Amino acid sequence: MKYMFSCAVITVSIVINMLCGNPILSAGESNVKWLVEPQFDEAWAFHDGFARIKQEGLWGYINRDGKIIIVPQYEDSWAFCDGLARVKIKDRWGFIDKEGRIVIKPRFNYVGDFYNGIAQIENNKKYGYINRQGVIIVAPELETANWFYNDVASVQKDGKWGLVNKNGKFLMKPEYREIEYFHEGLAGFRKDYLWGFVNPEGKIVIEPKFDLIDIFSEGLCAVNLKSRWFYI
Repeated sequence: MKYMFSCAVITVSIVINMLCGNPILSAGESNVKWLVEPQFDEAWAFHDGFARIKQEGLWGYINRDGKIIIVPQYEDSWAFCDGLARVKIKDRWGFIDKEGRIVIKPRFNYVGDFYNGIAQIENNKKYGYINRQGVIIVAPELETANWFYNDVASVQKDGKWGLVNKNGKFLMKPEYREIEYFHEGLAGFRKDYLWGFVNPEGKIVIEPKFDLIDIFSEGLCAVNLKSRWFYI
């Protein structure tokens, strides 16, 4: 599983072309007010007050004043999230803070962003979780590791799904065919061929008895039983 986050890459030439109808203009030849003179290979959207930029093949960060705060030096990087950014050094991923200090040593094949103090990690195509101190709270031995919701995440191990909390404890043992994402406090799960619902404490609140389910929205969920759809 890869953690793909899409941002629109806006190159200087595209911006100029849109605003002025010309392929390339210098600052003195247009009414464009430059925050930063054209100098980057790539420039991405701002997050947490920083934007990542690429220069001469390496990645760094600028602030909203256009000042380079973290000199381009990384093989790859992602946006800041929860005050930390994932960066790639010598083909391994770790995290830096907004001062450019390495706070979690690059030692993983891949990492996800931090949300609520937890980030996904991947080593040898197996997934787990770390906290902001870089401590592994769930060892990378999962086939799938989803985002946390109310301190609980659905995970897949040995082909079966379960729920794990932020302390690495299984609230539901991985013994189900599927567990969906949480919506409005409930997640659908499939036992054998029937669907039910579980809450973030790992308690089954609706026993598996439906053939198909949707998600809860505005307090209701569409479900299918014997080829008929209705709401619960």
